[in-house]
Amino acid sequence: MILIVLVISRMKMPESIRWLERKGRINDAIREVEKYYGVKLDPTNLPSAEVQVSRPVTHPPLWFRFIVAVMMMTANDVGFGLLSYEVGPIYFSSQTAL
Repeated sequence: MILIVLVISRMKMPESIRWLERKGRINDAIREVEKYYGVKLDPTNLPSAEVQVSRPVTHPPLWFRFIVAVMMMTANDVGFGLLSYEVGPIYFSSQTAL
């Protein structure tokens, strides 16, 4: 039942204008703009996509990402672990089996 609802909703959902432009379907993107925004666009007056130069995405080095992940895991363990296992029995000693 849920799968049917998902399929029907996806069929009725309009495509993203940016996605259509990125895939080169400019005429479909113009139709979507006219349909939802009421703006008439002239395809000959649009900026060309070839002028835009995208820079490659750079990620931090692996050692830096590893250190950040270890720090986040430590903060999670210290925060939740110490609060629930150490501070909890102090404040709720009647509800804890020591």
